[in-house]
Amino acid sequence: MEDVYATEDQIKKSFRKLSLIYHPDKYEDGTYDDMAKTKWLNLQEAYECLMDKEKRRIYDSTMEFDDWIPAKTLGENEDFYEVYRMVLKRNAYWHSDPSKLHDFGDAKTSWERVNKFYKNWEKFVSWRDFTMEDEYDVMQAESRYEKRWMEKQNRCMKGDLYKKERTRIFNLIENCRASDPRVLAKDQEEKEKFDKIKRDKLDKKQQKIDGVQKIIREKKEAEEKLITDKKDEEDRKRQEIK
Repeated sequence: MEDVYATEDQIKKSFRKLSLIYHPDKYEDGTYDDMAKTKWLNLQEAYECLMDKEKRRIYDSTMEFDDWIPAKTLGENEDFYEVYRMVLKRNAYWHSDPSKLHDFGDAKTSWERVNKFYKNWEKFVSWRDFTMEDEYDVMQAESRYEKRWMEKQNRCMKGDLYKKERTRIFNLIENCRASDPRVLAKDQEEKEKFDKIKRDKLDKKQQKIDGVQKIIREKKEAEEKLITDKKDEEDRKRQEIK
């Protein structure tokens, strides 16, 4: 990204460097012609545009940008950290405050930081501007009614583009999460923890059932023993009478 989107310091440095070449005072008498004047005016216009925050955003938004995002499942030979580090860094440029985007980290990054990383990206606020994509030039409107209609059409069109951009970022972070070894490991850990809790509950339930069944069984055995003892006693008495 740094190779495409220059910082303000880089722009100022480049402007000063080019000014030493194209400023009118740098020309010898009689050599400052219309072409030289056009170059100097274009240089000034470009500098003013790039140093103005709103104009810079509109300009940067018109530059060619790779909107590609990885699929949910990476190829067998693709390295998760290498692929997503590059894509996330490229898209982070559009965030209104990149400092709020937590560091991507690596395989050793704690789960707390990984979780914070995803939460911050889920709140992604893009400044990407689609003003230059307006279908209608309101300055060409012949009446205020036509102007309003043009403005409405432009808003609808840009609304679709903003929605598409939000969806793209959402899919990016969801695909990243789906392939993240750290997330997959955490999910497996949580699954094992849940399964253990579930097994423990089932074991306790079974123990309770077994306890109740034991009590019923012992009670039944005791009742059967009483009946048997009573029958034996009666048989013994009958034998004595005989």
